[in-house]
Amino acid sequence: MAPLTPLAIAQLLSPHNPNPLPPEVLERLTIHLSFAELQTVVQLLSLGDLARVTAPLIPRLISAAQDSMRHTSPDNDDEVDCTLPNLDLASLHLNDEDPGSPPPLSPELPTTPAKACNRSAPSTPPHPRAAPPVYHFTSPARSGSTPDWPAFSSISLSHFTDNAFRLDAGSATQGVPGSSVRATAKTPKAHKPPAAAYVVFIGHEIGVFTQWPQVQKLTHGYRSAFQAGFPSVAVAEKALAYTRAQGWTSDSSVPKPPLPLPSSYEPNALNSPSSAGPLQWYVVSRGVHPGIYSSGLECHLNVATVKSSLYKCYTSCAAAEAAFTEQFVQGQLRTISV
Repeated sequence: MAPLTPLAIAQLLSPHNPNPLPPEVLERLTIHLSFAELQTVVQLLSLGDLARVTAPLIPRLISAAQDSMRHTSPDNDDEVDCTLPNLDLASLHLNDEDPGSPPPLSPELPTTPAKACNRSAPSTPPHPRAAPPVYHFTSPARSGSTPDWPAFSSISLSHFTDNAFRLDAGSATQGVPGSSVRATAKTPKAHKPPAAAYVVFIGHEIGVFTQWPQVQKLTHGYRSAFQAGFPSVAVAEKALAYTRAQGWTSDSSVPKPPLPLPSSYEPNALNSPSSAGPLQWYVVSRGVHPGIYSSGLECHLNVATVKSSLYKCYTSCAAAEAAFTEQFVQGQLRTISV
């Protein structure tokens, strides 16, 4: 018998299949599948009924999961605290209030996770041009931090001693008993250009807009309103089309489409290829589409509009795969519809 595709295997494993295959047959048919293909089988299943089919489901995966967990425990230092949009993606807003001002352009979108585990770390960036220092000082009069230091050659001693309360570090410390000062390099903030287009993913109305006041009107007062800026209308439209197809958008009038196959391991409009892997991996175990994601945006869209969602973050792809596999084996993956 020819090897079955992930879709065919998922159909055979479905609780709705009147003629399920015995475990030994499934093992022979699935021995050729890769981890990503096995994950596809999981995602194609009705995950709400996963507990009923976990026991006979692909013994090879269970064995691989146990080996993986022995070498890469998901409870080790690779698991990190998750910080989703507003912090890890500066252009994204998640709140019930008026965002106030337009978000900056989205930072570089995450990488394609399919082969990121095998990618080398990005090369060290060139050393930036030296920036003005910041002076941290302590004196009997006051303490603080300031970038200012007086030009001693241009001021008199009386000026110097009479201005111990000046905000510059030199006046506050030089010649003042019991004072100290140290200098640290000041890191200049990177300038982010304004976005050319905005996508309202969750709001009174979803869509692509070029004017920030439109975005404010469509998100203000909407529960868990969510929007992002993009460098062009074309990129914004691709992002919206992808998230809409995934069932991740939500508004007041348009019903959600049926839940499709997640593409957490495929390139997409929110997850563009680049030369280096992401800093964090997100494992969504309870959400719209359980899976492994390298994008905080995709993770957030999976959990923002559903109750009892669950996700964790990891610093390596291997740790994320081990955690996802363990949750699969234990029947902990759940699809939650809005």
